[in-house]
Amino acid sequence: MASVVIVTGLSGAGKSTVLNVLEDLGVFSMDNLPVVLLPKVLELAGGQEPIEQVAVGIDAREPWFLKDAGEVIARLREEGTRVQIVFVDARDEVLLQRYNETRRKHPLAKDGNLRNAIHQERQILEDIRQQADYLLDTSATKVPDLQQTIRDVFSQEIDGRMHLRIVSFGFKHGITPEADLVFDVRFLKNPYFESGLRAKSGQDPDVRDFVLSQESSVTFRKMLRELLNFLLPRYEETGRAYLTVAIGCTGGQHRSVAMVEALAEDLRQAGWSPTIAHRENHRWPNPEPVHE
Repeated sequence: MASVVIVTGLSGAGKSTVLNVLEDLGVFSMDNLPVVLLPKVLELAGGQEPIEQVAVGIDAREPWFLKDAGEVIARLREEGTRVQIVFVDARDEVLLQRYNETRRKHPLAKDGNLRNAIHQERQILEDIRQQADYLLDTSATKVPDLQQTIRDVFSQEIDGRMHLRIVSFGFKHGITPEADLVFDVRFLKNPYFESGLRAKSGQDPDVRDFVLSQESSVTFRKMLRELLNFLLPRYEETGRAYLTVAIGCTGGQHRSVAMVEALAEDLRQAGWSPTIAHRENHRWPNPEPVHE
């Protein structure tokens, strides 16, 4: 029987983008499928010319279709079908802005109250969100970056390897919600307080040297590398398809960025192929005031 990727999440967060990329990768894709029809679709996909992988978009446009989602997914998994759930999310304020810019109508905003519609949709989708294998927060993600993330994830999926993603972020803007492992590097000296480094990012050689040459940084990097060398193969052995490691500092511009870049180098040397994302890069090169 074909494996299935369920793409779901908040309206306006990027579900259509994810489905389009999967279709471009050769995955048989369809949108707004009632969950109760999923077993029948998979049965048909195993016909004379079997389809190996199916992607379906499921959302809250027809809420009653979702009430049996958990039961249907559990039954498919019990029968041996590989089911992966990709949940695409974004902050409420971002979704409001996107709808205002595009002037599209939210599918649940029958009374015209967009904020209430988003809140209602979150409630409807909460159960399936809790089952998600991969959570994508697109609040600060541009469409090309989201497309590349999906290509990276499912290209490695075809190779049978766990997809490893390393993200830098700023704690002042909230912990990145898709993170499986979170590490805090705010104990390192902050380049923000060095006048020649403040406006640069952790990708700049001067900032990188300032961050990574600290004795605490050298020790932390070594310990983190050893920890991940221990953990990653064991996560992969459990059948995980994705793992997100997040490293945060105060503003997400200097220390976390430099450490993510360095860690990615270490993991490549260990045989992994991590992808990198710097969540706060849209805030550069004008850093906001940092208070520690």
